Amino acid sequence: MRRVPVQLRTMMATAVIAAATGGAPAVAQHAQVINAGSEQALRVGKVTISRPFGGTLVDGLAVVGAYRIGRERLWLVRGDGGPACPQRYVVVAHRSAQEIVSSTPFGTCSAAGKPAIRNGTLIVPFAGPAGAQPIRFAYRNGEVRAIGEPAATRADVVAQQRCVPGAQVPAAEQASALAAFEDGFPATYGDQRRLRRMDLPAPELRHLVTGLACLAGWPVAQDVVPDRAVALFADKRLGPRAFAMLDMIAGDRATSPHLAAMARSFAAEMRYRVDRRTTI
Repeated sequence: MRRVPVQLRTMMATAVIAAATGGAPAVAQHAQVINAGSEQALRVGKVTISRPFGGTLVDGLAVVGAYRIGRERLWLVRGDGGPACPQRYVVVAHRSAQEIVSSTPFGTCSAAGKPAIRNGTLIVPFAGPAGAQPIRFAYRNGEVRAIGEPAATRADVVAQQRCVPGAQVPAAEQASALAAFEDGFPATYGDQRRLRRMDLPAPELRHLVTGLACLAGWPVAQDVVPDRAVALFADKRLGPRAFAMLDMIAGDRATSPHLAAMARSFAAEMRYRVDRRTTI
């Protein structure tokens, strides 16, 4: 979560929204999109939040909902992007008189359904694959995660710390790991017809893209891994979810700094390859 200092005095009067009891959408909104040079920004009261999506590039912003959980005022903000991922979302929260914070970007690259407040949590649903249950994300206390995906545990953090830079891995071990990857990578992930009939629960998808991003950072694997993964990321159903999951990993505070960097780098490489494949 990025923290934006709030200038006090008149801010409270202008930033507070009149929310209905129990977290219903607010009657009035005091968060608005403004033009800030060559890009858009979000203004809450007298505070301007530049790039609420952080390093995730978007072409435009829109405030699509205002909510309240206890003393916390929330705005659901949509970021409009290109054809690879048309829509992403963040929750911007006025958490106290001293700070306004923006969540990790989330979503499936499609339009969100109708959000709801349940048990002190903002639930944002998205349509799932044909015949499947909706995919839902939950915001609570500054964190966003896919429902059904367990919160980060000590074991998760330890596993992420094993994603070591390639420079620290001997060449022989890199070659051995790459050979194991090539032998074990499921053929289904490279078959577009089989991918259309496949679904990956959020925990499995996170595990998969984490491993891909980590291995792709090794010099010996920097071309092989993206080549094998391009069909998955180009798939119209699974691809947007895979990109969104990489964004979540990169922005997750439980993620090691090295893995966060690998997730961002791998996402950029796969977007380039998917765009090139679509153009060709």
